Amino acid sequence: MGAHFYMCSVVLKKCGECMFKNTVKNIGFDLIVPRMKVSHYEQFYKMCTDLVAEHTPVPSNKLYEGLTSKMRLERSLIGGGLLMADMRVNGIQEPFAMLVTLDQDVDFKAPDGVPVNVASVLLSPARDGNMHLSRVFRLTRLLKNDDLRNKLVEAKDEAAIQSLLLNPDGWMIAA
Repeated sequence: MGAHFYMCSVVLKKCGECMFKNTVKNIGFDLIVPRMKVSHYEQFYKMCTDLVAEHTPVPSNKLYEGLTSKMRLERSLIGGGLLMADMRVNGIQEPFAMLVTLDQDVDFKAPDGVPVNVASVLLSPARDGNMHLSRVFRLTRLLKNDDLRNKLVEAKDEAAIQSLLLNPDGWMIAA
């Protein structure tokens, strides 16, 4: 079975030129967590929201409630093992992105039944509106690339994952 990708809520960080101005060369993640040990999607959300709360002023419980609401979960399920859970929130001035690989396939109750082992979390400032949607689109397009997802799953550590993301436009062209 091929690699599966799950994107919870990804927050992007500025890397060199700001991608939010459409001039970025790199997509950066504020936090990369390789091989997270979880066995259930609720455990995944709890661990992710706790980690994000350590790096942002947004409380973990607010993140958890927002990211796991029924409407947001249904909207986030893209299929093929990819979930793009995203959220605009008050209290942050810049977007925040997290990329996670899981140590095993986990059933997230996706409509297509495909378990996932790569996840991402995206938070944007509440005021960002269309810019938030542009981030979601760009990340979804990038992470839907099968070759990239396979390599992310194979990556053993944060440095290996970062090296895969050095030229996101190359992956975007292939997507």
